[in-house]
Amino acid sequence: MENNAWTVNKALILGRDHELSKRNRQDYCRYTSGKRVAGVVCDGCGEGEFSETGAALLGNFIINELNRADLNAVDAFKDEIKSASCRFLNRLLDILNFSSENLKTEFIRNFLLTTFVFCVIEGERAVIGSSGDGIIITDESVNIIDQDNRPNYLAYRVVPSGYMDFDDYNFDDLKVEFLDANALRRIAIASDGLKPVVSAGRIDEIFGKTRRQLQRRLNVIQIKEKIFYDDVSIVVFERTGEYRE
Repeated sequence: MENNAWTVNKALILGRDHELSKRNRQDYCRYTSGKRVAGVVCDGCGEGEFSETGAALLGNFIINELNRADLNAVDAFKDEIKSASCRFLNRLLDILNFSSENLKTEFIRNFLLTTFVFCVIEGERAVIGSSGDGIIITDESVNIIDQDNRPNYLAYRVVPSGYMDFDDYNFDDLKVEFLDANALRRIAIASDGLKPVVSAGRIDEIFGKTRRQLQRRLNVIQIKEKIFYDDVSIVVFERTGEYRE
């Protein structure tokens, strides 16, 4: 079997705000490669005391789902990712066995609220998606997803009834788009901390890097310019040739 082949790379930067306040990095990113390549970037809620936990947990779960999900239908794919993620979060909450709904709600607020963006590519199919804020780049097209500091976190769906006014939110908490992989040569997914580079029209600086070059480039930008106040996580996909099996 013959498919388009892609290289995948990632980089992470601790934002200046977190560095100065001695807080943990709240971003998480991971990728897998092979016949199917996939990547995910998660950005934990800034108000959550330990939201890096939820970012890492949900990020690992989502990338595993991306590697086994059916890529043939948009609606079925979207429903699968959303329902599987909610089952995972509910199962975690059941295991923790909170003594009250209030404690469960506080745990969700402090540990589980995270946005995420993802990409998965196999053969002629590329799928990109997002829940909450983030950045998606396809070739020269840049999509900065900004929900005005009120992200539609997927974890809101597991908040106990009565603890949140869902009417305050447009509850389209997972957006998915299917693309023709043959028509693309590069894709990047990132947390919104990358905005200073993207808004300045400098996206070419994140492409064409191999191995540690992407991480080093972001390191140099931060050391010299100190423009990343929020954490930055990015996964980059670039076409390299043909994959044969």
